Amino acid sequence: MKKKHLLFTVAPLALLSVLAIWFFSRMAWVYDLKSIFPKAEAPELYLIPQPLRWSEPSPVKSSLTNSTCMLSTPWEFPPEIMSTSTNMTVYSFSNGVRIIVWAESSSLMGVDSLQTGGGELFNKDPYTESKYSFLKNCLNSSPDQISAFKPTETTLQNSCLLLLKSSVLSTGSTYFEYNIDGRTGFQLGDPTTDRCITLICFTSPNEAVELVIVKTETSEIDIGQSDINCIIESLKINANHH
Repeated sequence: MKKKHLLFTVAPLALLSVLAIWFFSRMAWVYDLKSIFPKAEAPELYLIPQPLRWSEPSPVKSSLTNSTCMLSTPWEFPPEIMSTSTNMTVYSFSNGVRIIVWAESSSLMGVDSLQTGGGELFNKDPYTESKYSFLKNCLNSSPDQISAFKPTETTLQNSCLLLLKSSVLSTGSTYFEYNIDGRTGFQLGDPTTDRCITLICFTSPNEAVELVIVKTETSEIDIGQSDINCIIESLKINANHH
């Protein structure tokens, strides 16, 4: 009877010891993952896109057309085409503003890499639904979502998404999502605080044009959200794009 009693005493303790070792090793693993994304150095990774508060767009004063798209701007100075290639056109205004038009969003290149190289991690919805859905999930990820109490697969997914997010958010610490009259996309940066604003404008659930609006160091012009809205509202993709 004593041996049986001892067995019933030792077995739970052994099980608890195994569980404790597993739990603390998992906690250490999760801590190591979260340490890759320190909040002090990358606070933008802890933010999620806020809905863009739409305001009346600035009046149109000029228009741009290239092989990728047509758009209007609130600046009347005729721009100079600084450089052009198959995938990129750079316009320079005399007021110190530049607009870079990318035929394909660099952010979607990262999405392609994870969709094709992520194996079992990203072969299910919402990651297979569309590139827009994938990027939205990426931008809504946060290191705070990494937890020892979540499945390993979820933790690995969050870590991969955060690595992609860190490469996408190179232009500003504030970012927004918008859905205006059927136009969907993301705005990286706030014109009231940032000199560089990136617009990822989706032309379909799986294609996006990327616009970068840059206020150069010598520019004294004030760029407001209404100016950015002028560009968003006017953007039209050429039918022969892609």
